[in-house]
Amino acid sequence: MPRRETQPYLKQGDGPIVLVLAPTRELANQIKEQCDIFGRSSDIKNTCVYGGAPKRSQVGRPPAEP
Repeated sequence: MPRRETQPYLKQGDGPIVLVLAPTRELANQIKEQCDIFGRSSDIKNTCVYGGAPKRSQVGRPPAEP
């Protein structure tokens, strides 16, 4: 697998690069929190989407700011 530094920059519409699946909403939120922490220095953005909640509250939700 190529390293992130050697990959070409993404263009508009490219992605997602990684999909992480979790068995529970709580675990999904914990994973997102860790991705926020470790992705901040590399400007890697992420989001968390799960079932059982209204789509309106999830669609268009901005990613966490540093």
